[in-house]
Amino acid sequence: MLETEGPAEGALLCWDNLKAVVQLADKYDMAAVRCICASFLSIHRAEIGLLVHDLNSPKNDLNAASLIDRYLTYPKLESFLAPVNQVISKSLQASSATEANKVVSRLRKLTDMPDYPELINTSVQTRVLKALTRDLVPVVCPWCQKASRLWGSASDANDKAFECKCGANFGNLPHRWTL
Repeated sequence: MLETEGPAEGALLCWDNLKAVVQLADKYDMAAVRCICASFLSIHRAEIGLLVHDLNSPKNDLNAASLIDRYLTYPKLESFLAPVNQVISKSLQASSATEANKVVSRLRKLTDMPDYPELINTSVQTRVLKALTRDLVPVVCPWCQKASRLWGSASDANDKAFECKCGANFGNLPHRWTL
């Protein structure tokens, strides 16, 4: 990768070889190669997405976050990776009920995959859990005093009134759609 001679296509860092290169950079403590990998992620951050890429792809937000957390957490790389981390954080937020449902549905599919615990490290799994539960607030029925639903959850996908199991009707509830 750092050699100037040889076939150009063999010297390029790309999504297909990013994980292997960053692992080698970590294993052999190659700061220059880590910097190149961090720069690559920063330059190509617009290609990273939660809803469109497979979990095993470094273009998947969770996979990219895991690569950064495992191999690229160095103070000198923070300036390269700050924009990438912003993209990843935004992928776990939604501005509407429809968008929240898409994100939650995709996260459910990804977290149910058998290789999720191996591909996604613990700190990223914790971020996902926090994102999913951040705005969940139980709605207590004023008549029976039981929690009848979660406010702010993806299951509350519209502003229509709903009915408690005791038969009490609730009007529209204000909510935020932040994951």
